[in-house]
Amino acid sequence: MIDTIQWEGFREGVDDVRYLTTLLDLVEQAKASPAKQQLAKEAEKWMATMDVASDLDGLRTKIVQWIVQLTRP
Repeated sequence: MIDTIQWEGFREGVDDVRYLTTLLDLVEQAKASPAKQQLAKEAEKWMATMDVASDLDGLRTKIVQWIVQLTRP
């Protein structure tokens, strides 16, 4: 198998979908927790305004930050 730029782009896209799916799942779980409902609303608001045509590394970093915040006890 030979790595190509196209393959690496596809692989990163799959990783991005995994991160976003994890965030969406955590937001749904947080909605059921009175202590995390506000955080879930803020994450949803951010997701509604995120620009997928912007800096993708920055976007990935922010998604990971939201995931970490939502998984803290």
